[in-house]
Formats: sequence, structure tokens, C-alpha cells
Amino acid sequence: FLECEVFIVTLGLNECWEFIPDGTVSSRNPKTSLHYALFRHRVLTIEENTENLQAFLDVLRSYNPNVQVIVTVSPVPFIATGLAAKTHVVTANMHSKAVLRVAAENFVSANDGVHYFPSFEMVMHCLKNPWEADQRHIKSSAIKQIMNLFEEMYTAKLKDG
Repeated sequence: FLECEVFIVTLGLNECWEFIPDGTVSSRNPKTSLHYALFRHRVLTIEENTENLQAFLDVLRSYNPNVQVIVTVSPVPFIATGLAAKTHVVTANMHSKAVLRVAAENFVSANDGVHYFPSFEMVMHCLKNPWEADQRHIKSSAIKQIMNLFEEMYTAKLKDG
């Protein structure tokens, strides 16, 4: 963190499990009934996600004021949701991606040196047949196209000065 020039943050999911006694959160669901008694499921808002990103950047820049940040949203869908009793995983996934995308946009708009890379949009709207047969993993050929765009947008600019 102290010496990096560019830090890439990929936003993946909007659901978490909050430890009731102190509010700390985990992205992993509780494993036993004892754990379920100590944690509650949460769906974070756009504002909470934006505030969390900003807090991260503020700490990072207090040690490394010149760092550039690239934000992406992962196209990989949920395998499960903590809302399963009332919401299908497909619906929960799309809600999560939408919230994260808006939070990313707010974060980029509020900060110099923070950029958005559209890997999510490429997979969802631009690449022909990007998914492996399981519909959860991205094909190597699609990853190559995504990385080619990344290189064009970021590393080529650095080479040219």
C-alpha cells in the first residue's frame, strides 16, 4: 500500500453478515446455529458502499497520497443469497450489481485519481458468449478481451507518457 502506484478494487457483492455485538461484517455466511445467533444478514445501501469505499481511499491516501485507484464491478453472479426465503438469487444478484455499480460511479465522481473500468458491462453487454457452461465463470477468451481493453485504457497511456 505504501509504494503502490495503482490499486485495483473489484466490487463483488452487496450482502454481508454483521456480527451483532460490534457491527463488524463478513462476506461469508455463518456456518453453525451458534454463529447464526451472533450474526444478522445485511444488504448494504448505495450510500453505505460509497462511504466504505471513501473510508478505504481516505486511509490509503493518508499513507500514499498519489495512488491511483481503478474500480470494477465483478460480473461473477451470486451462488446464493441471504434473502433466499423471499428473493430469488438471480434477483438478489442483479440488485447487488446495480447498487455496487452506482456506488462505484459515486465514488469515481467524488475523487480525483479514481477511475472506473467496465469489466462488468463488457461481460454483460459487449462480449459474445463470455460464459463457461456453468454460467458463473468467464471464458479465457473473454478475459483476454477484457484485459486487452484494460491495457489499452491504462497501460498504453502510461507507456506513452
